[in-house]
Amino acid sequence: MTAGRIRVDQLLPAAHVRDATGESALHLAAGLERAGFEAGIYALTIDRELAGRVQPMHAFEPPGGSDVTILHYALASPLDSALLDCAGKRVIVYHNLTPPEMLLPTSPEVARLTMVGRDQLVELARSNGVDLAIGVSEYNTEDLRRVGFSRTTTLPLPIDLERYDVESEPVFAEQLAWPGQVFITVGRLAPNKRLEDFLRVAAYYNRHVHSSSYFYIAGGGQGSEGYTTALMDLYYELDLINRVVFLGRVSHRDLVTLYRAADVYVRVPTRASARRWSKPCTLAYRSWHVTQPRYRRPWETPG
Repeated sequence: MTAGRIRVDQLLPAAHVRDATGESALHLAAGLERAGFEAGIYALTIDRELAGRVQPMHAFEPPGGSDVTILHYALASPLDSALLDCAGKRVIVYHNLTPPEMLLPTSPEVARLTMVGRDQLVELARSNGVDLAIGVSEYNTEDLRRVGFSRTTTLPLPIDLERYDVESEPVFAEQLAWPGQVFITVGRLAPNKRLEDFLRVAAYYNRHVHSSSYFYIAGGGQGSEGYTTALMDLYYELDLINRVVFLGRVSHRDLVTLYRAADVYVRVPTRASARRWSKPCTLAYRSWHVTQPRYRRPWETPG
């Protein structure tokens, strides 16, 4: 601790690499340090790649009356009550809760967690212990107002695009150098991502538009095993062998390589897009930065 400097600490239930919440916390901490604040990040669980940049919660010291504590909120956790115990200003950054009805058919346990998270968010609003509630999109900010937070604002997720200015991985780049078109989408294998629509687009495009096209999905399915199984059943039903590739979680360099190889980045509208439930698509911004590939909805075909 440095005497005389205001502390702005960030609390995360989990700090993961290549995760929008973790990346935004790191980016914000760097900006706060440049502005002269003492900025720490603390989490209950930490990926080993972030050791040293993120500290375990047991190292968190009680803040003073002039300090600020920020809780990144995406699920209920013991940090909710820890925030309310902090002196000084208390802030939450709301990263959205997937509506549980989207998850219930294939991921009932995750749906239960989101319901608990929603209930706890309401309790935080009722506590009147949060000085400012920040949404990472305007929709999220509206959601905060709906559950009862009176002082809100919107702050889009910061994106460190310079991290994507790295060389491609040559072996993977060669594997992606198909003569046909390459379509990609990036994100978790989860029901709200509607990746079944991505598979149907792949089947239609290969049969009726261009038979030499290849579709890649980069993202893990941990916690959505039922949905992943349903996707694989559809994959075989549509006969997409050698046309659609599930890459799982990929390294940062492989992700940049994938962006560079892509002709089209496909953002599949979420299951609740008609109700305007959404998150900022930071993945598309990163893709544009790397190579500015064509960006298309699934029903649009490249010219």
